[in-house]
Amino acid sequence: MTIVKLCLASERLPCQSVSNQLPTYLSMKANPEIFKGIEYVRISSLPKDQQSILWTTFDRTKVIKVLKEKSLLNDCIQYADYVQWYIREYSREIGPVRQEALSPDLGAISMAS
Repeated sequence: MTIVKLCLASERLPCQSVSNQLPTYLSMKANPEIFKGIEYVRISSLPKDQQSILWTTFDRTKVIKVLKEKSLLNDCIQYADYVQWYIREYSREIGPVRQEALSPDLGAISMAS
C-alpha cells in the first residue's frame, strides 16, 4: 500500500514538486509521424523505457512496415494503436486513488492497488 500525503498549507514545496512532475510525465506520449496519410509511431524513436514496455506488452501483429523514400521502416505502429496502448499502460501505472483513512496530522490517503 502506498501512502500519499495530502497538501497542507504549510507544506507547499513538497506538493508543488509532485504536481510539477505530472505534466512532464503525461507529456511522454509521442507525437505521430505522418506519411501518405498514415499516422504512425516508430518504436525505435520512443523513450527507452517505453520501448521495452511496448515490446513486452503490445500485440506484435499490429506492428506495421512503412516504405518511406526507399527505406523500409519495420518497427512502426499506427498512432491510434499507440495511443490506446499508452493509455492502458500508463493509467494502470498511476491507478485510481481512493480515500482510505484521513489522519488529522498527516492527512494521508492510500493508492488503490
